Amino acid sequence: MKITVFKHEWKIMRRRYSTWLLLGLLFSALLSGWFNGHSHAAALKQKIERIVGEQEEQYATLKNSFLEGSTEELKAAESPGKYGGLHSLTLPVQPLAALTVGQSDISPQIIGVGVMNKQRLPQDRYGYENPIHLLNGAFDVAFVIIVLVPLIIIAMSYDIIADERERGILPLLLAAPVSMPQLLIGKIVLRFILVAGTCLLTLLISMIFSGQGPSISLPMFWTWMIFTIAYILFWFALAAFVNIGRSSSVRNAIRLSMAWLAFVVIFPALVHVLIEMVHPVTPRLKAVNAAREKPMEYYAEKPRLAEQWYQRFPELKTEAQNAVTVKESFGAAFWLLQEEMDRRAAPVDKQIESEIARQQELLRFLSLISPSIALREAFNLISGTDVSRYQSFRKQAELFRLEWRKFFLPRAIHAHKMTPKDYMIIPVFDFKEAAGKSILFQLGLNIIGIGLLTLLVVLKVRHKQTDTSNMLV
Repeated sequence: MKITVFKHEWKIMRRRYSTWLLLGLLFSALLSGWFNGHSHAAALKQKIERIVGEQEEQYATLKNSFLEGSTEELKAAESPGKYGGLHSLTLPVQPLAALTVGQSDISPQIIGVGVMNKQRLPQDRYGYENPIHLLNGAFDVAFVIIVLVPLIIIAMSYDIIADERERGILPLLLAAPVSMPQLLIGKIVLRFILVAGTCLLTLLISMIFSGQGPSISLPMFWTWMIFTIAYILFWFALAAFVNIGRSSSVRNAIRLSMAWLAFVVIFPALVHVLIEMVHPVTPRLKAVNAAREKPMEYYAEKPRLAEQWYQRFPELKTEAQNAVTVKESFGAAFWLLQEEMDRRAAPVDKQIESEIARQQELLRFLSLISPSIALREAFNLISGTDVSRYQSFRKQAELFRLEWRKFFLPRAIHAHKMTPKDYMIIPVFDFKEAAGKSILFQLGLNIIGIGLLTLLVVLKVRHKQTDTSNMLV
């Protein structure tokens, strides 16, 4: 490519009103997407901080009641159900969550655990839907890059060769010491710099002026930009493939629009349908029904429930306690019923989690057919709003819920009072992020998927270049 092609094209484009209109639209859309994503992430972060603060304050109040509390406060602190009744576990908001809402608007960022059975807790808003059913939902930066940037590229590139051919000036351009490939590459490179530069500049300005710049992880941010650049390269390669032929500008526009419709709209929708057909997810209501089926039978089975309980905790079984638990203490019987309802729903919950995991495995494979799916998955992974992170949160929360119930439920059933020592050994939840190698491996698969599609298009372009009949004007 000769530098003169680049300079000549820049002189033409900077005088065009359409160039600055398209770049201005891209700039405005990215700013709007950033504002929406930042507002959502900030509201979620404030909610989490408020809940954590309230729980810390409640814990300190109950603990201090043993030293200086009134009779009522001391009674509340001694009750296992006061602090153990409901405890909220929170998933930290990642620094780049403002760039993509991802699954954070449908998946629980806060999960409640307690001595009540799982189906009675105010948690679990996640509907176990297909992981890409909101693929093009929220208007955020990821949406702008995945959906709107290709349209900007199409509007800027559909006629980069056809226009000169239709106006009859292409022979004059080729009469200069420049070949058709050099002319095409010079035009593509300039447009690539304008689009990619606008994306980078807008994101940097947004984060700096929002005060989030210092908190951003630079490696993850530049990883985000690498995926953005790879996606932009794919669409410019596709534009080059369409322009290298002898088609008219109108036909080029139609072909590129059809490609956008296929890769951004149709393929993701087909993947959604295919995943639901191959790996359908059991309705959430089935777990609820399993827990609450024939509730009156629970009361007739109280002796059996008590025996099952003492089989799990034989050190707690005494004749006096067994008699009180089954015959006299309604409260203890209530907690045993909660345990039984949890036991009945557990197989369904396990089945649902397994079905979601199989969906994710199939999605990773099918993402190779559409760069928009691979890019969305990568964006969510980088921003911490991906399905796998929420699944991990749910699994860790479930393990902690069992630990929490094991601590509080025996005290609730046998009416044991909490002591200052008990408050020192209450289980504490600590979410463990996925290993860095696992994240890098998944990102590697996504970038390979986009890269392979781009390489395939580039090879097609080179093949067309060798066909001299397509180079005639």
